[in-house]
Amino acid sequence: MAEQTSAGDKTWVDVQKKAFTRWANQFLSERRLKIESIETDLATGINLCNLLEIISSKSLGKYNHKPTMRYHYLENNGRAVKFIKDEGLQLVGIGPEDIVDGKLKLILGLIWTLILRYQINMIGEGSPKWELLQWVNKQIAPYNVDKPVVNFTTNWSDGKVLSALADSLQPGVLTPTDMSALSGDALQDLEKAMQTALDNYNIARLIDPEDMINCPDELSMMTYVSAFRNYLSEEEQRRREELARKKRTADPSNCYAYGPGLEGADTFQPAHFTIVAKNYFDEELPTGGDQFEVTIAGPDSNVHPTVTDNGDGTYGVKFDPENPGDYNINVTFEGAPIKDAPSTSTARRVPTPTSRASASSPSPSSPATSVARTRPSAATPSPWPSRAPTIRTSRSRPPTTTTVPTPPSTLLPATRAPSSPSPPSSTTRGSVPTSRTSTKSCQKKT
Repeated sequence: MAEQTSAGDKTWVDVQKKAFTRWANQFLSERRLKIESIETDLATGINLCNLLEIISSKSLGKYNHKPTMRYHYLENNGRAVKFIKDEGLQLVGIGPEDIVDGKLKLILGLIWTLILRYQINMIGEGSPKWELLQWVNKQIAPYNVDKPVVNFTTNWSDGKVLSALADSLQPGVLTPTDMSALSGDALQDLEKAMQTALDNYNIARLIDPEDMINCPDELSMMTYVSAFRNYLSEEEQRRREELARKKRTADPSNCYAYGPGLEGADTFQPAHFTIVAKNYFDEELPTGGDQFEVTIAGPDSNVHPTVTDNGDGTYGVKFDPENPGDYNINVTFEGAPIKDAPSTSTARRVPTPTSRASASSPSPSSPATSVARTRPSAATPSPWPSRAPTIRTSRSRPPTTTTVPTPPSTLLPATRAPSSPSPPSSTTRGSVPTSRTSTKSCQKKT
């Protein structure tokens, strides 16, 4: 049964109960869990075990995720209490049965122990309260408020300190340092300051403005104010990480490219250029690893370049233009163009290797290009006399008669063709042939 509070304790207990429940729920929401009543909703041990795992980033091991009996409740909460003690935290007067039975003040004391360890997280040698007050006074020093702040109750009721603190994380977001933007109405100024913290820094509203005025609770206020300090600490860490990222990664506004391929190229010849990576501080990067994107649009279609990471902060780019004309080259990093991008490279036409081979070996149907190697045509008469060519024939073929024209200057007088030879006579060697005697006798008679 939940513990009953006295009339004198009811007000602060209710404020603290509301603040601690909201604090726990901002973590439990990561696992889609929620506490409606901190008295009863921790009884099964499931919410407490999950809360401890989230805020500590550690595992509690196996526990009963579907408890149905008191024994299961005690087992789960016993594991949670043991984990807290193993973390070096002291728990006084509370055990697993107190959580199961819903003893509110003991449960609030347990939650406060967790807040001190995992959120306020005492820094230095002073008490958590003193350390936090010192930080608040340092933050609001430039503002026109009553200083120093010495508590977490009455000093916050008029809204000035909270307004100055909310503005100090991002100067000018709420009010000038002279606090002239405040209305003077405490409730209205507190509402505006808390809403500013929620919208700009995602600081949950753990308490209500009315509670800060009518019944401020010190532990609830310390829990809420510590979220401002944690935000600033995390913001500084984020800034350091961002600064380191800017130093080790390329900034497209400072990167540039150079090389002959950006100025001109020849078709069917590789064109080259180099990308130089520089960071936010305009320093050349000593290593590679950045993903540059190179697109080249040719006169007819896109060209696919080859990008090589040289490992020293430079990147070699090669592309092969096939057609003459303008090639639009664009280099980007994370979607942003580098310095002087895009650029245009003009490709000139040069003979391809195939056309060069054709030019050096003319086809039989085309005339030779060299005049020195050109021979006269057969239809053109030569001015010089020539000898009759000798026709040689193969022995395997019958002889053929070839008529070769002879120049006029070499022609001989015409002679009568000899008569066909007569068959040999029966006269002896040395006798005159009969045909000659007959011819002479005929001439005498005539």
